[in-house]
Amino acid sequence: MKNQNSLLMGITALIINLSCGITAAFAHDTPQDIKGNFHVKPGGTLTVDSEIGTINVQTADKNEIEVVVTREVEGKLDSIAQKALTDFEVAFEQNNSDIRIEGKFKRDRQYWMKNGHPLRFHFQVTVPSQSNVDLKTAAAGAIHVDNLDGTVRAKTSIGNIHLGKIQGAVWGKTGGPGKITLKGCQSDVDLESGVGNIELVTVAGKVIAKTGGPGKITLKGCQSDVDLESGVGNIELGSIIGEVIAKTGGPGKVVLKECQSDINVESGVGNIELGSITGEVIAKTGGPGKVVLKECQSGINVESGVGNIELGSITGEVIAKTGGPGKVVLKECQSDINVESGVGNIELGLITGKVIAKTGGPGKVVLRECQRGVDAASGIGNIHAEIPTQLMHPWTLRTSGPGKIEVVLNSSTAVNIDAETSGTISSDIPIQVHSLLTEDKLKGTLNGGGPLLKLRASLGEIRLKKKSVENRHEKGRR
Repeated sequence: MKNQNSLLMGITALIINLSCGITAAFAHDTPQDIKGNFHVKPGGTLTVDSEIGTINVQTADKNEIEVVVTREVEGKLDSIAQKALTDFEVAFEQNNSDIRIEGKFKRDRQYWMKNGHPLRFHFQVTVPSQSNVDLKTAAAGAIHVDNLDGTVRAKTSIGNIHLGKIQGAVWGKTGGPGKITLKGCQSDVDLESGVGNIELVTVAGKVIAKTGGPGKITLKGCQSDVDLESGVGNIELGSIIGEVIAKTGGPGKVVLKECQSDINVESGVGNIELGSITGEVIAKTGGPGKVVLKECQSGINVESGVGNIELGSITGEVIAKTGGPGKVVLKECQSDINVESGVGNIELGLITGKVIAKTGGPGKVVLRECQRGVDAASGIGNIHAEIPTQLMHPWTLRTSGPGKIEVVLNSSTAVNIDAETSGTISSDIPIQVHSLLTEDKLKGTLNGGGPLLKLRASLGEIRLKKKSVENRHEKGRR
């Protein structure tokens, strides 16, 4: 009898244990998906406002909105994790063709984030292509919207935003680490990333984009105005039709392939590289950053803190200034120029307008072919000027420190000479001397006289050289 009782008690205990095990297994199952299905007409607005999770919106050719919300946990599904998942509720609200979906914890979200395992929530939504969406996820979570004919609003605290081709206006913002990508948009775009990249393809409307920290902005093309700002990252632009405003802080460069309007670009200490610009150019870079401009059909005002300025063909007026060690190079200009280098060289090519050029410390001035008046000065460096045609306006060349002045003229050039130096004066072309006070002071004429060529060298020689066929050939070989 005692053995029978023991056996009965053992069987009873086994049944109880099995029951508990079965109960525990059911208790630790992942909660079922939350689903919703709504009949709507095209043109409605889908709103998703969730405390946490990723949101994925795709389109389908039907007048329905379908929603599937999954709730999962990373790692072991224990009792705390299950309570956290089941504590997350999703509410639906329909107003005609507008659908609102809200996801939130009944208990404080931070409680579960501290005491539970990493939780994963995912909203998968299918909408008609002619829909508008307003999406928001507060905690870490990505937002993805496929090709859409309507407008998009998307906001996430920490996560990426990926957008396909969007017909309507786009507004998007991500907080901490998170990038924003947009394949294309037929309307205006306004985007902001806390510290991540912003990557845009072709946009028809106006673009406003801002990223903090080490995040770059790239835009392949835009048919309207552009206003961009990066904390310390690069800004790289393709073909822009409208006006461009672009600014980057710290070590970030600005690159613009072409623009058919005015531009105003600034880099903290990085390079500025510009291609073909139709409108006016304002460009400024701080510390060790250079400015390069291939061509411009209007006026320019460029400045570099301590870097080079390299200019190609410019149609309008040129104002260019570089601080510390930095040279200024201008290939050609059809208007007036005013260039200055703190301690670097100035090299000018074919200039149609008036020239004002000044370099400070160790820096030379080279004038290849300037057709109007010139006022050029070097603090500590040489001046070399080539005058291939008859002067029509007065020239003044002067050096204030150690530096010589060398002028290459055609033998037929007619000018008045007023030269003074602490060194010597020499000429390959016969000068009709009007006044030779000393060997370092001379006034006279070449070929009967013409516009005044005024030369002043404080601590160097002055030399006039005759341009020859051999010189031209040598220049061509160089």
